[in-house]
This record gives sequence, C-alpha cells and structure tokens, in this order.
Amino acid sequence: MNAISHQSYQALLSSTHFDELRDRVQVIVKQLGFDGFLYLTVLGKCEPGTNPDTFILSSYDPAFVKHYQDHHCYRFDPAAIHIRQHQYPIHWGRHSFTGTRAEPMYQTARKYGVCSGATFPVTPPSITIAGFGYARNQEIEASLPDIQVSMPHGQLLATFVHQAVTRLLNLYESPEAHSITEREQACLSLAAQGLRDSEIADMLGIAPRTVLFHLGNARQKLQADNRSQMIARAMALKIIGI
Repeated sequence: MNAISHQSYQALLSSTHFDELRDRVQVIVKQLGFDGFLYLTVLGKCEPGTNPDTFILSSYDPAFVKHYQDHHCYRFDPAAIHIRQHQYPIHWGRHSFTGTRAEPMYQTARKYGVCSGATFPVTPPSITIAGFGYARNQEIEASLPDIQVSMPHGQLLATFVHQAVTRLLNLYESPEAHSITEREQACLSLAAQGLRDSEIADMLGIAPRTVLFHLGNARQKLQADNRSQMIARAMALKIIGI
C-alpha cells in the first residue's frame, strides 16, 4: 500500500464537479490497493412503502451501481445496515452475505468485481445513511490482511469524501432558507419520506398543483437544482427532520 499525501486528501475538497471528485478518489483508492469505491447517502426514512432520495458517487461499473440503486439494496445490504446502526467501520466479504436477503445482491456484485472490502460510516444527524466503502475483486480470505491495514486510511478518506460531496451538493444555508413557510415545510417533510405529489396532496388536503407550487417555491428558496438536492439541503439545514 502506497503512502497517501495530505495534499491528495485536500485536493478532494477543491474538486469543482462530481466527475473530478470521483477520479481523484479513485486514485487514492487504487493507492490503497483497491479496485473501486462507492459513497452513498440516503435522505429519508428507510421504511416499507417509502423510497427515500439517494445520492451515489461511485467508480464501480455503472450497471452495478444502477442495480444497487434501482433495487434499493441499501435496505438490506449488511454494510449499509451496519453504518445505519453503528459509528465504527466494518470489513465484509462473502461471509457477510451468505444466508441473508442480500446474498443475491452479493452474487451480482461479484460479477462486477466487488468481492470484498471495507465500509466506513460518516452519518450526520440529518441523514439516515451516509457511508463510504471500497472493494477489490478478491475473496475476503485473501484480501483481509490488506483491508485491515488500510482501514485507518479508509476512515480518513471517507471523511474527506463526505465533506467534498456536501460542498458540491451545496448543503449550505441560503439567505432565503429562513423564509420557508409552514406549508412548504410540510410538503418538504412528506417529499423526504418518498411520497409522490398526489400522495402529499391527499395527506394535506390540498390539490396536487398546490403541492407543486409549494415545492417549487421551496426549491427556489433553497437554491436547489432538483428534488433530491432540495430535500438534502432542507435536511442539512434542519428545516425538516427524518
């Protein structure tokens, strides 16, 4: 494992877009002796019937990342469950998935060279799950010594990656954030639980177009480009909880 300079970590924080950040993280991950990485945040409650907003930054094969996101694998992935419940890192391999609901997911992961690795929690109070992990195309029995040696570096890397993503998502308070109305806050809170506009309308007793109006106003005040970013900023600013 090659030594990682402080400048390499600091460079992550100056990334101007996610592609640049991904490439810089991948260089460090390779230096640590691993093939790829995945950073994940889940914004909302992981409850049955809800589909919280997720953000993923990864150098794994895009087909695997799409599978992971489309099938909401964070709900049953043992590594994701661990970082939702604990604040210390975990190493994982075939043994972590055998006999669990996640075993088919692991078989899919192996096809894309994601066989063993480590995952590090970086969960702030406003986010349900936030974590970073790297992996290699090697069974756990062979890779475990290297994983264990790398873990202090991995925890540091996870912290820098999380801070860089937070900055690029612009999870900082805008001047208009204070003017979020009570109705806009209610719509935001329900949207963060994964409810569709029609479902929000039913719960609040208003028309769907009124929900669109309130969420549109909230998005502008939070200076967000899309629904996921709007919810992420509202949570980070503690305008809504989880």
